Amino acid sequence: MDSTYLDFLQKCCCPVSFCRFAKRNLILNGFQEVDFKKQSEIPKKGFYNRDDRSIVAYNIGGYNSMVICASHSDSPCLKLMPVTDILKNGYICLNTASYAGGLSYSWFGRDLRLTGTIYFRNGENIESSFIDSERGIAFLPFANSYTPEKDILSLEIERDESMKAICAINGIPIIEYISKELSITKEQIISSNLYLSDAFPPQIVNSTFVSSGRLDNLSSAYASLVSFIESTPYNNINVFAVYDHEEIGSFSHWGALNDQLETIISYICNSAKIDPFSLKSKSLIISADASHNKHPCYIMDLEEKHPIFPSKGVILKTTGTTSTGNNVFGVLVIKEAAKRANTMLQMFSRKNVANSGGTIGPKMEMLNSINTIDIGASMWAMHSSRETMSLCDENSLIKLIKTIYQQYESIRDKIG
Repeated sequence: MDSTYLDFLQKCCCPVSFCRFAKRNLILNGFQEVDFKKQSEIPKKGFYNRDDRSIVAYNIGGYNSMVICASHSDSPCLKLMPVTDILKNGYICLNTASYAGGLSYSWFGRDLRLTGTIYFRNGENIESSFIDSERGIAFLPFANSYTPEKDILSLEIERDESMKAICAINGIPIIEYISKELSITKEQIISSNLYLSDAFPPQIVNSTFVSSGRLDNLSSAYASLVSFIESTPYNNINVFAVYDHEEIGSFSHWGALNDQLETIISYICNSAKIDPFSLKSKSLIISADASHNKHPCYIMDLEEKHPIFPSKGVILKTTGTTSTGNNVFGVLVIKEAAKRANTMLQMFSRKNVANSGGTIGPKMEMLNSINTIDIGASMWAMHSSRETMSLCDENSLIKLIKTIYQQYESIRDKIG
């Protein structure tokens, strides 16, 4: 799994590249892309891809219940503004926007890779094309050593003036580089959705850890995709869902609050002539999202009775707030599945005074009225340009989700 996982992390630098990766693998495994505008009957194995930004797939093995594993593929990063190039003090720079904040200082000293979608005019038509520089094409240099200490030693970054990446293509504006790569003229380009990410490849450290960008939340997206493809549902419907824009609230056409899942549920229920409310009442949403590891130098940041360690198992989140999905039924399902999968679990609960971000779990639970539980793998340096997690925990997450996909009905019968 090590080389396969690293290859995945190297390929998937943004939500667009993840959706393209997922789509290819779903098709290779017999899933058909569904067009709800044209199809009255839907296949047993299908997926709904929205603009290569969010994707929901299903596998029908029966109609007793659903297991929905949902995660997100976006991460804090730098995005390019519509006016991509600016002249700054004699340098051609990239006009960047800080997407979702994150640990901004971690982006300095990094070679930056360009990925995303270009929309252009081709005759009378408007077309789109994916672009991936596959190497660093820009960088954010640290301040010089003679800069006042209050500026170079502070972790507070002025994101407008200090984070304009210097373009590293022999002084060629990025728009001209893109035009050349896609064999179009810059006048044809009408819009774009472009990301900058760390160009340095993911690495295995001491055969134990993975060091890479975007582990939050590609670790969960990968685990749910692999588990979904490798599982056969038994008297239930397995669903795989990955969304964009979790890091900025999910309120969008591609976020977890969109209508993709509900559309699929409605079409399945109408086709099979079953009651959607009865189906939902027996179903479970697994919200898979990354969690924080215990840092040896900052142990005061976590609740002392709930320490989280790498290689010690999947995280079951119980924050005591509505920032994550949590209910008794979901906890019982996860614990029984972990027992059957022979995987360890760790319980996460944050300190009362700690500020911690939420997940898509509670939002999907509210939107769909389905029991929801939050799990994930833990990591260090979440929301930085480079994060670190345990390979063992990624394997455990895959085993746990796969067990729930395959044995949910028998687990549900045991709980009663």
